[in-house]
Amino acid sequence: MEFKPGSRAETLYGAEAEIEKLLGAGGQGYVYKVRYNGRPKAMKIYKPGAIANPKAFYSNLKSNIQRGSPSAEFLWPQDLVVPVSTPVGETFGYIMELRPEGFEELSAFLAGCVRFASMRTAVDAALQIVAAFRVLHNKGCSYQDLNDGNFFIDPRSGRVLICDNDNVAPTGTNTGVLGKPRYMAPEIVRGEARPSTATDRFSLAVIIFLTLCLTHPLEGSRYLVPCLTPSVEAKLYGYEPIFLLDPEDKRNAPVRGIHKNIGLVWPELPSYMKDAFLREFSREVLFNPNLRSTEAEWQKLLMRMRADIVRCPCGDEVLASSETDYTCRRCGRKLPYFDLLRLSGCGYDMPACNGGAVFRLQLGTADVDEAGRAVLYIRRNPKNPQQVAVQNVSGETAECVTPSGRLVPVENGRAAPVKPGIKIRIGDGTAEVIARPDAENGNDTEKGGAENEHQ
Repeated sequence: MEFKPGSRAETLYGAEAEIEKLLGAGGQGYVYKVRYNGRPKAMKIYKPGAIANPKAFYSNLKSNIQRGSPSAEFLWPQDLVVPVSTPVGETFGYIMELRPEGFEELSAFLAGCVRFASMRTAVDAALQIVAAFRVLHNKGCSYQDLNDGNFFIDPRSGRVLICDNDNVAPTGTNTGVLGKPRYMAPEIVRGEARPSTATDRFSLAVIIFLTLCLTHPLEGSRYLVPCLTPSVEAKLYGYEPIFLLDPEDKRNAPVRGIHKNIGLVWPELPSYMKDAFLREFSREVLFNPNLRSTEAEWQKLLMRMRADIVRCPCGDEVLASSETDYTCRRCGRKLPYFDLLRLSGCGYDMPACNGGAVFRLQLGTADVDEAGRAVLYIRRNPKNPQQVAVQNVSGETAECVTPSGRLVPVENGRAAPVKPGIKIRIGDGTAEVIARPDAENGNDTEKGGAENEHQ
């Protein structure tokens, strides 16, 4: 059943949704732009018979609305469309926020129709996805159907919105959906498990790999078959999954000229990200859900990768840890030395260059809701563009400790200079500015700050 423009749908909480236009259709139903209490919203209506257990599904949707959205990244159901009788059966739906302009489906990035503005933007998108699912799982729920169609991403900023939240349910409860082929955990494909937090984590690892590498981790040469039959799919994703970069099993290796993205991206990834993916898609972990990486572990890795991204004057991004020299792969230029930030919550230093960010988790133990939030930004000094400063964006007053031991309050929005010996304290965490040990003739912070464009 399709609603025509101008028709109205009654909702559970006494509002009325007036249909403006059809936005899209899929296997489950239709999505419309509507006016809901005078405001533009989206409305999803299910096709009669599309839901295996409509009463349980409706009840779970109602519970999710009452529970409320886990975080701002979720386009969460806000109201239910009351069941409507049609000539082909009863149907219902729900109201949610509209996708804002400028957001694109992750599938568009994978198809090459849209590109991230930068490597840092792609990492920011992956970080937001991981943070959102850490909050969701911490609240005792699983998503149950992660796939490339669930994520709307702003390619300029990396901001993420998560849609299709109607399958979310308390862990241990299943609404009848097993997931989308290519994204379901191997144990679901084999019929040995139902969706859960553990299976979400497999799908999440796939999404992270796709976001950074634009290639499915299990789709190498074995995926290039004349016909992808159900039995072939079951082998590729369930009974015999092989990481396309498995160092010990080359049967599913990338094919030159076809798997171009992985050939370009993988060599540029830092060693700790390569090691994480090699572990996550190893046979041992693929067949043991209990060994899968947690959201907190992914957060730490992605935060470190973001910290290691530096921009060269030629415009390219350089991925270099504090132990390596900063040499641009495009122009061959060795970048200026940067002062470093030594963070109390992690075992590495990050370059203090324009565009960097420090997250709560990098300073030490953090609440799940706060772990993925940036608390410090490294910005150009507006009064002297040749210098960079550490801006407090934590929402609280930080404390700057000078090399002489003087304490200076740094209110939210204000900044402290990037100079060796300076310490910024936020709560029980500390970010200390230190000079690079290999810097010659002193550390040229001004040059490093001036030559790195903010992302």
